[in-house]
Amino acid sequence: MANEQELSQQLTELQQRAEQQHTLAESSRELLHRNLAETYFWWREARNESDYLDRLYAANNITYRNMGNRYNFSPIVRLAFPRIRTNDTTVSYYSKALWAIDNEFVANPKRYDNDKHINVMKAFIHEAGGVDGLKELVREAVDGEPEASTAISKKAKKSKNLTEDQALLKRSDERKILTNKTHILKASKGFATVDAGALAATNDDLVVLIAKRNKRTGKITLIASTTDTQIVEAVINECGELDLSNTPPVLRLLIECLRPQMIPSQIRNLGISKNFITEHKIGWDDKTDKAIMRPERARLVIRTDGSILVSKTLSDASLTTISIPKNPIAVPCDILLRGSDRYWIENILMNESQLPLFSCEPSNDLIDADEDKSATKQLKLVSQSSGHSRNIYFYDTDLIKSEHSYQPIIVNDSVGYAWEIKAKKKFIDRFYRQSVQGWLSGAIKHLKHKKTSRVAFAVGTDHLELQSHYESDNTPGVNKDGFTHYGDDCKTLAERDAVISLEPATKHTTIVAPLDIIELFTMLARAPTVGDEIIIRGNEFVLNVSYETATAKHEAYIPALDERGNRNDVLFARYNNG
Repeated sequence: MANEQELSQQLTELQQRAEQQHTLAESSRELLHRNLAETYFWWREARNESDYLDRLYAANNITYRNMGNRYNFSPIVRLAFPRIRTNDTTVSYYSKALWAIDNEFVANPKRYDNDKHINVMKAFIHEAGGVDGLKELVREAVDGEPEASTAISKKAKKSKNLTEDQALLKRSDERKILTNKTHILKASKGFATVDAGALAATNDDLVVLIAKRNKRTGKITLIASTTDTQIVEAVINECGELDLSNTPPVLRLLIECLRPQMIPSQIRNLGISKNFITEHKIGWDDKTDKAIMRPERARLVIRTDGSILVSKTLSDASLTTISIPKNPIAVPCDILLRGSDRYWIENILMNESQLPLFSCEPSNDLIDADEDKSATKQLKLVSQSSGHSRNIYFYDTDLIKSEHSYQPIIVNDSVGYAWEIKAKKKFIDRFYRQSVQGWLSGAIKHLKHKKTSRVAFAVGTDHLELQSHYESDNTPGVNKDGFTHYGDDCKTLAERDAVISLEPATKHTTIVAPLDIIELFTMLARAPTVGDEIIIRGNEFVLNVSYETATAKHEAYIPALDERGNRNDVLFARYNNG
């Protein structure tokens, strides 16, 4: 057994070896950063020699996928770092590092226009956090979104100090949006007809009515009306939906695929969206001594088989849609819509109703990205009033493949369903108005309560019932599934607008997350669908909704929840998991 003197000597030796190891690690890291910088600038020179790189690749048996642009750095890494040539993971990491380095160079060319460019780039790599930091820059560039507060402040800034010409242009744009929404309202069949007597109307035959509802009978009584232009237009802007009929086909396809994942305006306007968004721990920040959290976000992927996948990142199971376009987009590899562009489509084109103000080029397909861009495909959107343009970019999904880049995809929907509803649009509209909007009105005050994180689709022989938790004046108690809000007031009866089928000896209730239901059924109630049949099916694992729009056939899958509120991922798998 060692004495204190011997132990102290051993500790000194351990400390010396640790110091040597640390010095070697620091030296190795510095050398890697320099090698990456030198490799990048070597590539910039070598690419100018005709066929030179291709001949080197052939001589070294290096194969790679030609993406039609100059940003596949994988063969460069295999060429410059022969020791890791067969290590696909490390090659991928270094390739992403070179991608980030190239972005830095393109953004700041003057910074490197000197004979110290290697050291300047090496310093950039070090400040970025090395290879891991550069990988995060890639993820943020491709899959990141602007902070909501930043987007709001920019919007507010733009609205100030308009010149006379700008003010005229703004009013013209507002008129185009109003005309678009008015058109679809006037063409609507509505959901009820009432005899309002001899009411005056505008030239558009649109009147704003104020009514009160009898809680006992459900009937409404009209108590006031107005045809004041400002009031009517304000209601149109608030309640009207955008008419997509004149939207370019490829843009309409993207919107119709994204729409089930868009947070409804009632939630967004109340500023409570964050109450519905789940955050996941992806690491630990030693500087702040706090967990690194990242929220789930919808991601759209166009796949080589022609299908379009939309689901939430960092989730093993979420609302997931698989769309089969009527005119598929041909792509050389699976590509994802850039996160900031998805955010812009949702918040600017849809939430702020700017869609009628834009055209796109081309109108029915994506084109190869410009050679000086790292994207695979792009779509150019042009403002019809100002002429300004914005490109929407799509990237190879391999660019962000990592342990924290996955999203769910359905892998097995062959399991039998316990119940099925073949519903006409009228039934969906009634269910939305009575149950979905009813839940929103009743549960908003209690969204932070854990019990409000579950709702149940309970199907009977003649009805669909949305059971939930929130306070009400006539709470009937707690039912067998633990819900406090249920019963006749929560039932949408199947009249001539729905046919219900139940499998015997099975449970005809599927418990799901509220936001999944709200997003999907808000879209189904408000967006135009093709045909007059929407199929809703469910079992203990998943709720499935099949519907068709002008551009695609869609299958939406909502994972069921267990008693703790965890999503059931039995029928899902991770897509793009590193």
